[in-house]
Amino acid sequence: MTITHSDTVAPVTLHGFETTFPAELTATLQNGLNELAREKGLIQRQSKISGQSLVQGLVFGFLENPQASEVQIAQSVSRAGEPVTSQAVNARLTEIAADVFKNVLERIVTMVLRQPLSSQTGASQTGASQTLLERFSEVMAPRTGHLRA
Repeated sequence: MTITHSDTVAPVTLHGFETTFPAELTATLQNGLNELAREKGLIQRQSKISGQSLVQGLVFGFLENPQASEVQIAQSVSRAGEPVTSQAVNARLTEIAADVFKNVLERIVTMVLRQPLSSQTGASQTGASQTLLERFSEVMAPRTGHLRA
């Protein structure tokens, strides 16, 4: 399976998934996920499903097919690690798993917001060296207050 993105770099294989995501995004989907899953309590012992295989399997499985069945997601998690059943994957999809995915999403959003716009768009426009947030003097976030640059 090959997943592509508009901001591409050389293809990288992540446990059975060939991607052309930017290097920083690839690193986020590759590094520190097992430690994060252990820290949050998602993975408590050595098992066939690691934090990395669960995150990569779900991310790439749903990128490949947003309507993927439980069996297809289990196959995707298996490609990212070791063979597992859909029941084993379902048993890991808990509130703790949601917290792990929230953390991964926060890392990705932070990475994107801190990249210069020229690296996000591939263009060298005026002000393109600014990050997305630097283009605004204030960002209003409902229910959370204001963020000032």
